[in-house]
Amino acid sequence: MSTTTIIKATKRWHWRTIVYSILAGLFGLQFAIVGLVGIAPYPWQPLDPATPWITKWHSAHSAMLVGILIGVLLLATLWRPQKKTGLMQLFVWEWFVGVIIQLLRIPYTGFDPSVLVNDVPIVILIALFPAVRQLWSLKGEGPLSKPLLILTGIAGVLLLPDLWRNLQWQITGFGGDPAQRYFWLEAIFFIITLIVAGFLTAIKCPGWQVLGLLLSVVYLYTGVVAMTLPGEIGSWGTVGGILSILGGVAYLVFTLWEIRRSAPANSEVIR
Repeated sequence: MSTTTIIKATKRWHWRTIVYSILAGLFGLQFAIVGLVGIAPYPWQPLDPATPWITKWHSAHSAMLVGILIGVLLLATLWRPQKKTGLMQLFVWEWFVGVIIQLLRIPYTGFDPSVLVNDVPIVILIALFPAVRQLWSLKGEGPLSKPLLILTGIAGVLLLPDLWRNLQWQITGFGGDPAQRYFWLEAIFFIITLIVAGFLTAIKCPGWQVLGLLLSVVYLYTGVVAMTLPGEIGSWGTVGGILSILGGVAYLVFTLWEIRRSAPANSEVIR
């Protein structure tokens, strides 16, 4: 390959990274503010009469998905994004799920052209990801973490009854408006997203360090909401809230332990 070709390829890569960073920064900041500032306090606020179909428990899910697992996640990819393919893999999954929900809602709420304002730039964002070809790979940065894998398996088993309950509610149309807006299906996808995130962390996909810490925050927040609102529709209740908080602490401890254990061999990845 000639020197000229190498220089041109470097420039293309440079501008591709710049455009990705701009889009990821804008989207990440937008989602983080909406999720953590706008939605996160909602479970402890009075219900809005203008939107009676929005439950406090659903708001808790939305706060964590939008604020942490999308907003903060995208912001985390701004530093060396090619080393954070695991984060982008989870983002692609979340975006795909969001598109499905949008399509399912059309017969009930009608088509909203404004969704394209976000969806089109998001497709561009994904396409410009510096390591886009690696998004199909589940190759980890080292041996999988047995503690994190076992923890994710336990979480999956404990969340299975809630997943089944939400599936039954969605099929039977429980609650009317929430079912027609596919809120119970969203709850199912929220649970699956937690398990997917736990799996990507356990197998140490690039960026697993950040993902494990974000997952800890999600479980801690959701646990607090469940404990303070045990009677809310869909809530995991007091016991579920305690288990969620313990799970959040466990993800934090095991992730930090794995980071410290793998630091000598993967110092370049962690920096």
